[in-house]
Amino acid sequence: MVRGKKVQIDEVSFGNIESFKEVKRLVKQYNLDIVDAMQMVTVMKGKYSVYSSDSKSLFITADKDLAKAAKKEGILVWDCIDKPVPT
Repeated sequence: MVRGKKVQIDEVSFGNIESFKEVKRLVKQYNLDIVDAMQMVTVMKGKYSVYSSDSKSLFITADKDLAKAAKKEGILVWDCIDKPVPT
């Protein structure tokens, strides 16, 4: 649980060409590992991506470069090593 809320897991099918193209774009644009890019696409395109900004999915990482890339893509990010939990 995070702040009294349950953590929920989402899965996105990467068998569809659009998801794969998005992963490829992120890998090239930010020099990411393919698994990191897949995690970002899951947050950006998954079932929780439709939440309003006040209840947006939270992307948690200890990787500074991944956190920067996710922020540039408009994802709410918590760099859990150096930053407090975002509000």
